[in-house]
Amino acid sequence: AELPELLEKLETAQCDFTSKIAIRLLLLTAVRPGELRLAPWEEFDLDSATWTIPAARMKARRPHIVPLPRQAVVLLRTLHELTGTYSLVFPGRNDRTRPMSENTVNKALSTMGYEGRQTGHGFRHLLSTSLNTRGYNRDWIERQLAHGDQDSIRDTYNHAHYLEQRRKMMQEWADSIDTLCLGAHSNVVNIKA
Repeated sequence: AELPELLEKLETAQCDFTSKIAIRLLLLTAVRPGELRLAPWEEFDLDSATWTIPAARMKARRPHIVPLPRQAVVLLRTLHELTGTYSLVFPGRNDRTRPMSENTVNKALSTMGYEGRQTGHGFRHLLSTSLNTRGYNRDWIERQLAHGDQDSIRDTYNHAHYLEQRRKMMQEWADSIDTLCLGAHSNVVNIKA
């Protein structure tokens, strides 16, 4: 329920434009903040709306395919105009060969008034809670979060990526955020006959 306010504050926040995009991408993809800030452009295929993170960069040491909703692709294309000449999507402010600081996103959220209430990693909790509440398949949600199965045998044998299901789920997630924000700014009064 607080997302429209958070995103509205983000628009006017006194932080770097790339930080604003990073926060929005964390919300739209539910990747870990470290996976985002260390991402090189070569991992993204914006034409197929897919981000493939290699095993070496993943906590579970297995590759992770992230379906990108339309809104994320738009943000990444915009960002590419600013940072596309660098190898990293989110290069550091002072040294463009190094990634954005690990504190950047949380500092931006803190200065917006969300200290102790929201972190970059917290968007993963938000997505999981919201999608589970809406009744989405648990396997799809857990795969989106790049979590393994708690059943170690099932985890060993289940190599399903559920990519198309997750693509649809994540697009619906992004669209629901847009709708929520639109509703928060709507002055339309619903009148029952």
